[in-house]
Amino acid sequence: MNGLKGRRELKHAIIKADCHLLRKNLQNFMRLDPHGLDGKYLIRSVHFDNFDDKILRQKN
Repeated sequence: MNGLKGRRELKHAIIKADCHLLRKNLQNFMRLDPHGLDGKYLIRSVHFDNFDDKILRQKN
């Protein structure tokens, strides 16, 4: 590995009211993804790998 630390992500469920409150507050600092439709888009593939792209380089 090249010395970089990987990203750590924690997910938590929230109630709908908190979701609306967060969206309202964050719209002052963030903008919707321009590639989405109404702030949403279809994810077609997900790539999981390490910093050295080890899995990407492996042959099947």
